[in-house]
Amino acid sequence: MVKDRLDRESWVTSLCGCSTPSVPDAWEVQGRGELQLAVLIETMRREGFELTVGKPRSSRRSWTAKVHEPVEHVTIDVPEEFVGNVTTLLATRKGTMTDMVNHAPVGFVSNGESRRVDWWGCVPNS
Repeated sequence: MVKDRLDRESWVTSLCGCSTPSVPDAWEVQGRGELQLAVLIETMRREGFELTVGKPRSSRRSWTAKVHEPVEHVTIDVPEEFVGNVTTLLATRKGTMTDMVNHAPVGFVSNGESRRVDWWGCVPNS
């Protein structure tokens, strides 16, 4: 019943895939991000399915003897007084700053990139 629901979801939305591991009554669902999977889980819960969900993992692909994983490209436009906080947050998430431009008096525009998995659960201080 759950497998039929997941197969139907893969046709309706852009759900990337659903595979069955060796454990009975378990499925590994691949989506385009946390939000898509959260919507799917909440929809199925409202339809009466009982689910146990594990921690999300980033999908890794290996070709040419090198492991590849999704990367987020970020563009951050901040006032000058917050540049240090943004740089620190990017550094703690193992990101790299590729470009920083000063647009005085408005602020700075920073460009960088980081692995997608390093941003999961990131809630900046307000």
